[in-house]
Amino acid sequence: MDDDLTEVYTACAADGRKGVFAALDSIMTASVSELDVLCRALIHTSEALAAFATQEGGVRSGPAHHPEWAEAMAGLRDVNQVDAVRRSLRDMAAVRDRWMHTGRPDLLIRSARHYESAAFLVIQQAVATCN
Repeated sequence: MDDDLTEVYTACAADGRKGVFAALDSIMTASVSELDVLCRALIHTSEALAAFATQEGGVRSGPAHHPEWAEAMAGLRDVNQVDAVRRSLRDMAAVRDRWMHTGRPDLLIRSARHYESAAFLVIQQAVATCN
């Protein structure tokens, strides 16, 4: 992860500037057909969530199998279905925002895990389509 952006996310977290997530959501929505950009934006969202958790939420690596997230991420299983991908991104943002609203660092870390998992889903499909 780019150290400069990690510092930006840490500063956003320190100042409570959650608008960073709207910016990342916009990038993801605009780049559903550009899988490399979409993956990076998903990973950056994970990084921002981890920054907002501030060392209190536990280990960032770990399982990402919560039913709310599984349902929200379902549309990412076929990146060729652009509308389904956009719907999934919107649903993921809704779950993320709900979990952020709790103020629980552990839920922020779990959200970060799900964004990483989403990125890996997209990466798997991108690699599978390479010739």
